[in-house]
Amino acid sequence: MNQARDRITALERDLHDVRTRLNAYEQAKTRFESQQAELQRQLSDTDKALDEQDTGTVDVGTLRDTLATAQDALAQDEQTLATAQKQLEARHAHHADAHAEAQAQRRRAQRADAALRARQGYAQGPRHALSADIDGVIGSVADLLDVPERYTTAVASALGRRAEHVVVEDADVAKRVLAWVKQRGGWVTLLPLDLLYGRRSSLARDFASETGVIGLAADLVDINSRYSVVPDNLLGTTAVVEDNDVAVYLARNYRQRPRLVTLAGEIVESYGAMSGGKREGSVGVFGLKQEAEQAEVDAAVAEQAARDALEALEAARAAQQQAREQYAARQKRVDELQTALAAQRETRAAARAIQQDLVTRRDQLRQRLAALIPPDPPADTDQDGLIVRLEKEQEGLEHLTHQRDTVLSALRDLDQQRAVYKEQQQRYQDAKTRYDEARQRLVTNRAQQQRLAEQRHDADTALANAQQALADANAALPTDLAALEATVKQTQQTLRDQDARLETLAQQQAERGAALEQCRIDLARRDAALEPATETLQGFPEGIEPLDGTLPALRNRLKDVDDALERLGPVNYRAETDLLREQAEVDTLAEQHADTEAAVDELADALADIDQDVTQRIERAAVRLRDDFGDYVRHLFGADAHADVALSYNEGRPDGVGLELRPPGKQTRSLGLLSVGERTMGALAFLFALTRQGDTGGLPLAVLDEVDAPLDEANIRRFCGFLQQLAREGTQFVLITHQKATMEVADVLWGVTSDAGISRLFSIRQEDVPNNIPDGIVPA
Repeated sequence: MNQARDRITALERDLHDVRTRLNAYEQAKTRFESQQAELQRQLSDTDKALDEQDTGTVDVGTLRDTLATAQDALAQDEQTLATAQKQLEARHAHHADAHAEAQAQRRRAQRADAALRARQGYAQGPRHALSADIDGVIGSVADLLDVPERYTTAVASALGRRAEHVVVEDADVAKRVLAWVKQRGGWVTLLPLDLLYGRRSSLARDFASETGVIGLAADLVDINSRYSVVPDNLLGTTAVVEDNDVAVYLARNYRQRPRLVTLAGEIVESYGAMSGGKREGSVGVFGLKQEAEQAEVDAAVAEQAARDALEALEAARAAQQQAREQYAARQKRVDELQTALAAQRETRAAARAIQQDLVTRRDQLRQRLAALIPPDPPADTDQDGLIVRLEKEQEGLEHLTHQRDTVLSALRDLDQQRAVYKEQQQRYQDAKTRYDEARQRLVTNRAQQQRLAEQRHDADTALANAQQALADANAALPTDLAALEATVKQTQQTLRDQDARLETLAQQQAERGAALEQCRIDLARRDAALEPATETLQGFPEGIEPLDGTLPALRNRLKDVDDALERLGPVNYRAETDLLREQAEVDTLAEQHADTEAAVDELADALADIDQDVTQRIERAAVRLRDDFGDYVRHLFGADAHADVALSYNEGRPDGVGLELRPPGKQTRSLGLLSVGERTMGALAFLFALTRQGDTGGLPLAVLDEVDAPLDEANIRRFCGFLQQLAREGTQFVLITHQKATMEVADVLWGVTSDAGISRLFSIRQEDVPNNIPDGIVPA
C-alpha cells in the first residue's frame, strides 16, 4: 500500500512539472500577445494624432468670437450683480425698519401687559384685593366683561369706578379679602356671587322704539353665564343711546326712564343730572385688557412682518450670492478663453514639429511590431498519459483503502460488543443490590403487618362493646315521645306568657311611681309660691279685679306689657313735629348724597382720564426722546453707537428716566463707566433731544460754556458738525471755548483782551475773513 502511495506521489510530481511548463508557455504567449496589442494600439493612436493634427486645429477667429460673446455676458452678469447688491441693501434697510418696529411693538405690548398685571389706574384697594392671591377671587368687573368696540366708551362711562369692583365666589371669600385690604390700606367694593341677585329693568315698548335708543347696557356686553348677575346689577338699569340730543329728548318726554348713557360717554341720570366731558386715550381701567390684547396682536403682526422681511433679506442674499457666483464663473470662463486663445496661437506654431515627431514615432512602432517573435511550446509534455497512469494507481490505492476500512470496522464491532457486556454486567450488579434491599423491606413489612393485625383485633372488640351499649340505650328510651314534646312546648309557652305579664306590671309600676313623684314636686312648688302670692295680694289696693288664666299665661302677659312700656320710654309731645323735620332733613341729605356720589364718580373718572392722558403723553414723549437721542448719539459717536431711553414705573405711573449709551467698540452701557468726553457728548445728545419734545422743534438759543474742553480732536469735529446741524434747524448758539476747531465753525467771534489794564472787545465775522489767509493763521 505504501508503494502504491509512492508511485502516486511520483506521478503527481511529474504531472505538476508538466503543468508548470505549460503555464510558463501560456504566460509567455500572453505577454507576446499583450506587447503586440500595445504596439498596435500605440500605432493606431499615432495615426489618429496625425489625423487630428491635420483636421483638429481650432480656428483662432472662432475663439475670438467666443471670447467676445463671453465678455458681453460678463458685462450683463456684472450689471445683474449690481442690481442684486442694491436689492440686498434695500432689503437690509427694510428688515432693519421692520425689526425696529417689531421691537417697539413688543415693548409696547410688554408695557401694556405690565400695566395690566400691575393694575395701572386701579385704586389702591382694588389693586390690593386683586393681588392678594386668595382662593375665590375671580377678577375685576373690567376683566370679566367683553364689550364690542362701538360700546366701549359708553359702558366704561356707565360703570365709572364700578369697573374696579372685584367679583368673588362668596361672602366668606369677601370677608377674607376685606381683612387683607384693611391691613394693606385702601377701600374696595366686592361682589360675592352668593349674595347678588338679578336686578335689571326692561325698556318699555314705546321707549325702546324711539329713534336713537340702542338698548340696555347689560344686553350689549358679553360675560360668562356664571357671572351674568354682575352686569344685571351694574348695567341692568342703564340704557345706551346714540348721542346727547337723543338722551335729552328722552329725559324730557319720559319721566319714568332708566339711566341714559351716550356712545360718547355722556350720562343723564334717571333723576335728571347730566355729566360728560372730554376723554382722551383709554377709558380708564376698563380699556387695560383690550389695550393689552391689541398691543399683543400688533406686536405679533410686527414680528411676523419682521420675519417676512428677514426671509426677503435671506432671499436677496441668496440672489446676490447666486449673481456673484455666476459672475465669478463667467469671469473664469473669459479667463479660460483668453488662455485658450493664447495657447492656440502657440499650438499652431508648434504643430509642424509635433506632426514630425508623430511620424517618427509611428515608424519606430512599426519596426518594433515587426521585430516581435512568438515563444516556442515546451517539449515532452505527455500530460494525458501521466493522468491515465495516475488514475490506475489511485484505483489500486482505493482498493487497499477499502480492505483497511473493513478490518477497522470489525475491530469497532468487537469494541462495541465488549462495551455491551460491561453494561450488562453493571445492570446485573444494580439488580442484585435492589433485590437485597427488597428482601430487607419485606421482613420489615411482615413485622408491621403483625402489629396492624393486633390493633385490628382490639378495635373489633371495642366496636362490639359500643354496639352493645347502643342497644341498651335504645331499649331504655321512652316510647311516647310525641306526648312529652307537646308537654314541654306547653310549659315553655306558659313561661313566656308569665314573663311578658311580669314585664308589663313592672313598667306600669314605674310609670305610676314617676307620676306620684311629679305630683309631690308640684305640690311643694305651689306651697312655696302660695305664701309670697298671699302677701302680694294683701298689698294690692282695693277694687282691683283679678284676671282669669293660668299662672304662666299671666306672667307672659305681664312681661309683654313691661317690654312695651320700656320701649315707649318717656312721652314726647313734639314727636310728630320732630319727625316731619327729620324726614325733610333726610330727603335733603339723600339728594346731597346722590349729588356727592355723582361728583365723586365724575372726579374719579376725570382723575383717571388725566392720569391716563399724562401717562400716554409721557410715553409718547419718551418714544420721541428715544428716537432723537439715538439720532444725536449716532451723529456724535458714529453709526455703530447705540443709545436707548427707558421709563421706570411706580404703581403703573412713570416716575423716572433711565439712559443707556454704548459708544462704538465698547460693551458697557453704564454712563458712570464712560470717559469724561463720552459722558459730555452723551449729555449734549440727551439735552438737545429733550429740547425737541415741544412743537417748536428745538431751542431758539443755547449758551454752551467750555463743553468741548474734555473732547479730543476727532470728537471736536463731530461736535462741530452736530452744532452746524442744529444751527441749520434754527438754534442759535453762543459758545465759550478755547478750541480752534470750534472757532472755525462760528459765524462771529468775540474776544476780550487787556491793554495797559484796559479791557478791549473785538469781533470778527466769518464773511469778513479773506480767503487767501494761509492755514494755521488765526485772524486777529
